[in-house]
Amino acid sequence: MKDRKKWEYHVIHLNLEKNSDKNTPNPTIASNKFKGALSSEFIKKEFPKNYSTPPKPLHPAAQLANFFNKLGSEGWEFTETFELDKMLMLVFRRELLSETKKEIETKKES
Repeated sequence: MKDRKKWEYHVIHLNLEKNSDKNTPNPTIASNKFKGALSSEFIKKEFPKNYSTPPKPLHPAAQLANFFNKLGSEGWEFTETFELDKMLMLVFRRELLSETKKEIETKKES
C-alpha cells in the first residue's frame, strides 16, 4: 500500500476591525489631564518614546507579501481562508516529513 502524504497546518488570524486613533498617545490630552501644569511641549520632550510620531508602516499588502514570502521560504503553502467572528483565518500547510527526512533537511540547512 502506498504511503499517503501527511500534512502539518499553520493558522494565522487577521483582525478585520479598523484601528482607532483613540489609543494613540496625545501630549495635549495628557497636558489637559494635569490641568495645564505640564505643557504638551514639555510632555512630548520628556517622553519622546511615548509621544513621538511613529514611522509610517508598510502598506498592508506589502506586509502580507513579506509574511507570505517568509512562510513560503519555510515550505508553507497557503491553502484557504475562512471568517470566524471578526477575524479572517489564513490556513497554511506543508508536508509533514518523516523523522529521517527531517534530520537530513536539518543537516542540509546547517
